[in-house]
Amino acid sequence: MSILNYLPQPGDATSRSTLNFITDFKRASIDYVRDKYLACNRWNDAFYGVYTGKIANHLNDITLPLVFSTIMAAVARKANAIFGAWPIVSLQGFPPGSEGIAKKNELLINLQLKDADSFRKAVRFFMQSEINGTAVAEVGWSHIQHLRQFRTYVPGTTEIIEVRDMVTEFDGPNWRCIDLPDFWPEAGKTDIKDMMGYVVRDFMDFDDILEMNSGDGLQPFNPEAIRELAETALPAPSTSADEFLQLGRYRSFGDFLNASNNTYAKPVEVWTYRGLVPRELAPDGVRNRVITVGNGRVILRNDPDKLLLNRPRIVHYSPTPDPNHFVGIGKAQIIEPLQAAGSRIISQNMDTLDLHNKTAFLAAAGAISSQNLHVKPGKVFQVNTKGKSLSDVIMPLPVDMGPFQHSWGAIQFLDAMGQKGSGIDEQAVMGLTGSGQEMTARQYLGQAEAATTRLALENMLASTQMVEPIAELFRDENKTMLPLPKQFSLLGTRSVLNPITGMPMPPEEGIITLPMELNHGWQAKAFGPMFMLTKSAQRADALQLAQIMMANPVWIQSVNWIAMARKIFSLYDWDSDEMLVGMP
Repeated sequence: MSILNYLPQPGDATSRSTLNFITDFKRASIDYVRDKYLACNRWNDAFYGVYTGKIANHLNDITLPLVFSTIMAAVARKANAIFGAWPIVSLQGFPPGSEGIAKKNELLINLQLKDADSFRKAVRFFMQSEINGTAVAEVGWSHIQHLRQFRTYVPGTTEIIEVRDMVTEFDGPNWRCIDLPDFWPEAGKTDIKDMMGYVVRDFMDFDDILEMNSGDGLQPFNPEAIRELAETALPAPSTSADEFLQLGRYRSFGDFLNASNNTYAKPVEVWTYRGLVPRELAPDGVRNRVITVGNGRVILRNDPDKLLLNRPRIVHYSPTPDPNHFVGIGKAQIIEPLQAAGSRIISQNMDTLDLHNKTAFLAAAGAISSQNLHVKPGKVFQVNTKGKSLSDVIMPLPVDMGPFQHSWGAIQFLDAMGQKGSGIDEQAVMGLTGSGQEMTARQYLGQAEAATTRLALENMLASTQMVEPIAELFRDENKTMLPLPKQFSLLGTRSVLNPITGMPMPPEEGIITLPMELNHGWQAKAFGPMFMLTKSAQRADALQLAQIMMANPVWIQSVNWIAMARKIFSLYDWDSDEMLVGMP
């Protein structure tokens, strides 16, 4: 007897029962992440250098940019190391003898990462991870098509005509950053691979939903549900404790007013659940589903997930993972208290300087008739001393400058603790002069290498948790979604030379024609961790290595010096294809 006879049979799941499942999942997720997501508002304010709440009674309100400078230094390192080099990833795996096909797929995936504007998105992704503690991105296939009216030539002639037709603006794998308040993970799980499912919230325009349902005959949403959606409005937070969720759309009250004042806006709040559902909610027996809810009331879609992927479409990254929670620890959380203390001290110091430079006075009542003692030279004030010494009638308000001198040391101490907690050394990582201590070039390189040891861990996590999963999802999506034949569009010298191997590209190198050329499971390996040292350090090491190898006759005959020269040229940001006369 089949085991299916003992299991709940797939039934005709109603929209109400499916909606209850999504709503319950959302409620449990929000209860799980509420405290973490609320704290992100504080870290975000610290990054921008703003303070919300009761303002301290300081004449000078100054915020030290400790959080901003630390985060941007870390983001610059990661983004440039991982996405600033070429290739972004390489493919590794079996079977042997398939290097040619592997290089085709490697080149294709790297070009797709460039087409997806990955560098700009990575900057935002890493900023979110350092501010909120965790960054989330979603990978999918974008097919953007709009009805356009444009001018074009009649084929075979020079006549220009106007044509109205559907234009495909983008068709390929893509990824996007998701604001943390718009991502609702399964409660109690710390890794996306262990979750039954997740919900992503988006705000779309109703006209965009209609257009998505009319392109190429595809109808991802139920037409009857769309008509029902037209009669609903945006849902409000169910409780006051959930108002923080609106920050995913409105960063300020002014944003809310601007959006609500748009007469032609038709906003729709869309929840998309991806993952497993209870068997009784799977009408066709497939539990791995995609469910879309509009405005919290209408089921727009309830379909099986038809893409056969080896991992969830969500990638998440935490520079310092929390072993007990999905949301990790960012540098803003570590440095924000230090920045608050330092900002308070520097504000008090500036007030002290104001009192010292713009001296206040103590004067006997009626001694002088004017309150304005900030005057040009030559001004004379008549003072009624009433027979007393002038020093007994008016005197400057004494200001104790002792604590003022000690407070600068406290600010330096707080800054040093911030560098120690974040691993962002101002000399080795930020490139600043620091405390003024002189050091030799070798000492500096040693300090820089020691500082990058901490950052190397974060770069490795970024490679394994973000870059490599995105590349492998691109690889899997190409197997079923990429229209064939596919020809690569390369510009400049890369249209003749393979940018990965450096060899001349045969005419068929930039074309994939057969599905079997995509049906492989090579693993992606990011190049980012290889570029942790600065360019100056890499140049010095490369030149020293070249001198050592040239001193050995055996090495001279064994080394591919053209490849060696190409590597050195790349360290100096020179195009080796233009510098070298011939190719091997």
